[in-house]
Amino acid sequence: NCDWSSDVCSSDLADILDLIAQIPKELKKPPTKGKGKGKDKDKTKAESPTAPAAERLIAQRCQVSAGQERAVAALQHTLLQHMLERLTAGKHQANMLSLDDLLRELDRAIGDAAQAPLILEAIRKRWQIALIDEFQDTDPLQYRIFRTAFAGQPLYLVGDPKQSIYAFRGADVHAYLSARDDAQTKGTLDRNYRSHPKLVAAVHHWFAGANAFAERRILMPKVQAGQSAEECTILGCDLAPMQLRFLASPLTKQQGYSSLDKSVLAQHTIRDVADEIVRLLNSRVRLRHKDGTNSPLRTGQIAVLTRTRKQAEAMQEALRLRQVHSVLARSGNLFEGDELAEVRRLLVGLLRIQDLPRLRSAWATELWGIAPEALPALERDPVRLQAEIELANRLRMIWNRQGIAVMFHKLLEERQVRARLAAKPGGERQLTNYLQTAELLTHAAAERRLLPEALHRWLEQQCQDHEVLNPDLRELRMESDADAVQIMTIHVSKGLEFEIVFVPFLGNGFRGQNHLYVHRPGGGRALVKQEDAEPHERDAAARDRIAEDTRLAYVALTRARRRCYVYWGVSRECSKSALGYLLHGPGRSTIAQRDVKDEWWESKDFSEKRHWLQDLRSFADSSNGAIELKILPVDENASDVATHAVDTPLLAE
Repeated sequence: NCDWSSDVCSSDLADILDLIAQIPKELKKPPTKGKGKGKDKDKTKAESPTAPAAERLIAQRCQVSAGQERAVAALQHTLLQHMLERLTAGKHQANMLSLDDLLRELDRAIGDAAQAPLILEAIRKRWQIALIDEFQDTDPLQYRIFRTAFAGQPLYLVGDPKQSIYAFRGADVHAYLSARDDAQTKGTLDRNYRSHPKLVAAVHHWFAGANAFAERRILMPKVQAGQSAEECTILGCDLAPMQLRFLASPLTKQQGYSSLDKSVLAQHTIRDVADEIVRLLNSRVRLRHKDGTNSPLRTGQIAVLTRTRKQAEAMQEALRLRQVHSVLARSGNLFEGDELAEVRRLLVGLLRIQDLPRLRSAWATELWGIAPEALPALERDPVRLQAEIELANRLRMIWNRQGIAVMFHKLLEERQVRARLAAKPGGERQLTNYLQTAELLTHAAAERRLLPEALHRWLEQQCQDHEVLNPDLRELRMESDADAVQIMTIHVSKGLEFEIVFVPFLGNGFRGQNHLYVHRPGGGRALVKQEDAEPHERDAAARDRIAEDTRLAYVALTRARRRCYVYWGVSRECSKSALGYLLHGPGRSTIAQRDVKDEWWESKDFSEKRHWLQDLRSFADSSNGAIELKILPVDENASDVATHAVDTPLLAE
């Protein structure tokens, strides 16, 4: 008789779990309603003498699981509170303050009647006017500080709520909207100096709906183009500036479109993006400029914007197979790659040359270049073995006398690393990572005056806590400065522009979440379990998710100067995506809704995909030539379509 809401009785728990483990799998699954014929559909359950006992045990297990989850949640809350108290005490003892601490301390001080007058006087004396850019990425704490510090003085806040895409870093678009509401005067920049006039019109068409941004206080203003169509023209390729490509496997008109497997849809999308890039470069299209001259389209003037690093890597592989050079901008963390792990093995081998297993591990790296399966043959050949050991000794001596940089470049030369990596797929990426690791070690050795053993200890320590390292040092660099297709995430692309942009993955919807961030009365957010959230809180969380996705879509669609390709297809998750919302959901409505309800994608009007092609045609036809729709049929039986090499490689430019 355990009270599962407060305690979990370990003895009863063990007994119940043991009994449940002995229940046949068939009895653990409740009968599926509607299957079978007539009275026989529940026959399995009726004829099983152990079914009632099994159901009771399963019910008890559910109680146990619920109790365990509540106990774990309570323990996590207690531990986090304890950790926060210890962290605060530790920083106080060490006289340390983080950036967040500085903000909180300043907020506390200017809210204190005794301290505020002196602090505010000092701030206002030093800065009579404040202008803050990118304010859409602020939060309530920062806004409260600035509002208080510059009360009665000129405070200019510049921002675009449509580009607030950093909620995962703490940005709160609602804080910006509150600041905008508080402002005495407001102004809007209503001219776009980047894009083709029809591209400007196309973006407005995407977000013209009254609910396009899932937030009634964020609307798409009417924007004029600051450039003429002539100076943004692509010569030799007469397509609309906004290309909408729809991938689908059509069924009958009554059934509409079937949902494709997400991986199949991704493969076909990646293939079409890569093929279109090859077509553009091979067709030798030219770009017209403001002064009337024109120039050929260069590879580096094309960008592909993805949601994740994994998508970016798949896109780069497809381009590599088509002999198109590309680079990943800010493609990850140096400490998460295989190259740094191999350098660690190399350093250990050189520091422990007498330890043959460690030296063998160093030899088996890509840097040294001996295949693991070749090591036994090496050890049976005394001459070759001695030569490798002597090289290791020479490298260790160079490291001791001349430093890590000279030793590393000697290794590259002796083992012909550059030539070997240049001949293999992804080799340029690997070489860049190796060189960046060597530079990191060189910088640390010089700055801290570290000898080999100490440098190795420093590297191992950084691997345990690399977040304390300067982000510019740990962030992966681009492979080269050569002319190449730019592949990056949408977040990285913010603020940049390219002549031609491909946006392949805006159709990926958000997944169901076990926990939700909910807004609490009086400000602040709380993390609650999905099932514990109130209906209005689930609606708000769904609205926040789709609102963030639509703002991310806006950023992606506004990076292009001359042409933008957008891909849309029917998959199981597409309904929950920004494009699903904008093309077929509440985002297209001209009637403003106060709130976007949770699970709007399950409505009958939305789920009946047979209307989707009609929606897309209507969407494109009403754009006055700014948007062109192309249907791309998908063969679900095709295998690995994204990675096969095409017959016609990229021509030399």
